[in-house]
Amino acid sequence: MKKRPKILPVKIMHGSKNKKAAAAAARDGLVMASFELGARVSISIAASRSS
Repeated sequence: MKKRPKILPVKIMHGSKNKKAAAAAARDGLVMASFELGARVSISIAASRSS
């Protein structure tokens, strides 16, 4: 049997909170990144068309 550290439940609680926060941050980051990418692509397409 493995000895469990006493701080495990606290770590699990913090972990679940952080997971939710991390997931939200990742979603926001992904949305921002896709917007940025889309803007760059549209700008590059517009630049290539105009030239």
